[in-house]
Amino acid sequence: MTKHKQIFKSPGKTSKCITIVLSGLVIVSVLVIKLVSGMDMVQKMHLGVTLVVPVFLMNRLLTRRFGYSITAVCVLLAVFFSGPVDKLVPVYVLIILVQVIVLLLITYLAQEDRRKYEKMKQYSLSLPDPTVQEEHFKMEVVDALLKAIDAKDSYTYNHSKRVASYCRKLALISGLDTDKADKIYLAGMLHDIGKIGMKDSILNKSERLSDMEYIEAKEHVVTGAKIAENMDILKEIVPIMLHHHERYDGNGYPEHLKGEDIPVGSRIIAICDSFDAMTSDREYRKGMSAEQAATKLMECIGTQYDPHLCLLFVESIRNNAITVISI
Repeated sequence: MTKHKQIFKSPGKTSKCITIVLSGLVIVSVLVIKLVSGMDMVQKMHLGVTLVVPVFLMNRLLTRRFGYSITAVCVLLAVFFSGPVDKLVPVYVLIILVQVIVLLLITYLAQEDRRKYEKMKQYSLSLPDPTVQEEHFKMEVVDALLKAIDAKDSYTYNHSKRVASYCRKLALISGLDTDKADKIYLAGMLHDIGKIGMKDSILNKSERLSDMEYIEAKEHVVTGAKIAENMDILKEIVPIMLHHHERYDGNGYPEHLKGEDIPVGSRIIAICDSFDAMTSDREYRKGMSAEQAATKLMECIGTQYDPHLCLLFVESIRNNAITVISI
């Protein structure tokens, strides 16, 4: 904030006083010259003063050294335009003095403008890229949300990180651009954030859920979407989060979307989510091998999972294009 004020501050009192005094002297000098020597001398002085235009323009463009060099040349031209010295030596000196003062004043003001512009330019270049700033803030928000769920369930926290990694890799392998892959990665990180509101008795239950518990458990996708839609930086991934439990055959939840109507990011998360859940060790069971989980995925191809994406993921697991993340 201090740096900002230094760059954009208004001229100081000294600069203002000098400008006003010199401007006043120039006006008074012109009046004196007219009264003493008539319009001829004023016109000669006016011819020299017209050099303020190149002086101003060149000093706005050039450094102080070259700017003042241009001013020095213009001062010599002003002396030349003033004509030969005659008997009115004091008036002649006054004319030269007025022209020199005017040219130097214009040089000073132009150089000050140029210096401020350079400072403003350097300041703007030193500012962080807004896109980078937004991305950094976004990841801080994501990390805070993940830490909140980690406090409730450490499995979900680590599971989400693994799923997000698989999602980004599958998205890129499937031909999606980096921007879309990053959005899907973010949605993968937060796909289970709605479990913050789930009862521990349901979240940590090792046995099969009852019908009522299953209905309550399914609400986590809606809860997660509501959390994300209240943050501008996460709104664009809300549909991906909301629909990651839809099935390709339309028998999923919460809206029973089918096939291509399901966002591609949601279809990717569905595959990666299932794979990591099957290969993860839980307190009540040992995780499957990668090949066993891949086989299970293939059994549900076209019903639960997108055929193209599921086949691509399984092939990538089998040829190590996607590396299984060890727990």
